[in-house]
Amino acid sequence: MRRVSVVLAALAALLLGAAYASAVAGAYDGAYQGTLSYTADVPGTGTVSGSAPLSLSVAGGGVSGSFTVPYYGTISFSGTASSSGSATATAPYGCVLSMRFTVSGSSANVSGSISGCSDQGGSASGSFTATRVSAPPTTTSGSTPSEPGTESTRVLNESGNPVVEHPDGSTEPLSGAVILHPGDLVKTDSGSRVDLLLASADVIRIGPNSTFELITLHKDAVTYGEKLGQILYDLKCAIHNCKVITTNAVVAVRGTKFSVDTRAGLTHLRVFKHTVDFSNPKAPGKHVLVKAGFASTITGSRAPTKPKRF
Repeated sequence: MRRVSVVLAALAALLLGAAYASAVAGAYDGAYQGTLSYTADVPGTGTVSGSAPLSLSVAGGGVSGSFTVPYYGTISFSGTASSSGSATATAPYGCVLSMRFTVSGSSANVSGSISGCSDQGGSASGSFTATRVSAPPTTTSGSTPSEPGTESTRVLNESGNPVVEHPDGSTEPLSGAVILHPGDLVKTDSGSRVDLLLASADVIRIGPNSTFELITLHKDAVTYGEKLGQILYDLKCAIHNCKVITTNAVVAVRGTKFSVDTRAGLTHLRVFKHTVDFSNPKAPGKHVLVKAGFASTITGSRAPTKPKRF
């Protein structure tokens, strides 16, 4: 059973890991729902096949989302593709995916196939289709730009009841297009999650029981805060410096993808793309560089642990 779940985890991670190119950014933006069909050859068990629902969000030339796999829980993802609307991707366990996005009028779809997945002598392949179920609101020439120091934010995908809590303690539901001000908190409860696309093209995927904060915003630097929970960051910080601050850690990045899991006195970092500088302000000078495929943890006032492959 363990081997089955490992193969299916690899399959799910790849199927949801491709994206659409920036050259046609906007044409396919929105939230997609669909079905994944898979076949796995598992040593000692034989052939296992089935289907499962999948969901993804496309925005700003990228895609992000999640798929829940037995034993592994929720797998988060993001990626990019070619300007022609076709995409190829690789994932752990040797998986290779080919896919294509199409649009007709206001409808958009994606379909693809997967091959090459292998683990512990087993293999898996499959196919999937998904249809756009909601498109982002259209911005017109008369739209009001966001104020200096604020962040125009688009809700790509949501479930449950995510809210924005303002510094004065008032709250409002989080949906559609919103303006975030420094000090605003985005909160989810146990039944909520939300994907945000910021004007900077940063994609923030906020899981259940999490709190995300926009701390500061300048043209050459932005600082996000994570007070609690698990959040996936896909940051496009090519021309400005980005930081994510938790209760006991600072994550300094320049255009990368990573997740941060924050609990009382603990911050766990996993890096999926490029390299992240990880440090604890209470342990000056103790920095570690965490590369893609590696993870590190800060506990209390201790320095970060030596990065280990995950």
